[in-house]
Amino acid sequence: MADYTAIALDLMDGFNARDLERVTRHLHPGYEATWPHGHLAGADAMAHELGILAALPDLQMAVQRVTETDDGALVEVRAQGTHTGDWTAPDGERFPASGRSIDAPMALVMVFDGDQVRAERIYFDQQTLHDSLRPLTA
Repeated sequence: MADYTAIALDLMDGFNARDLERVTRHLHPGYEATWPHGHLAGADAMAHELGILAALPDLQMAVQRVTETDDGALVEVRAQGTHTGDWTAPDGERFPASGRSIDAPMALVMVFDGDQVRAERIYFDQQTLHDSLRPLTA
């Protein structure tokens, strides 16, 4: 049996280091991800992540806790970064660079197939995150 905790932590470390080869090594060829704002698979999921990284180039996932399950891992993180680039959400809402910092708690549910993440469900308060990306109004 794979060490789901170790793999989840290595995946998070790879993300924080922007080592995309390391990240994709842990993803199943049929990888699918579900966010509060949509469901994406394979290359579309990776394109979504790259768009987020372009908008928040210093984004870090600060791992708070990892709990192993029978078929994967539950990972609690705080997504922390600065919104310095434009971003368009999958629903089409545009967020011009605001210069604002985010600090958003998230929960990642990783389901494995062997030693790779087959599916991931990402939970966070989308409204609070979107509000933190919008420029402050006078």
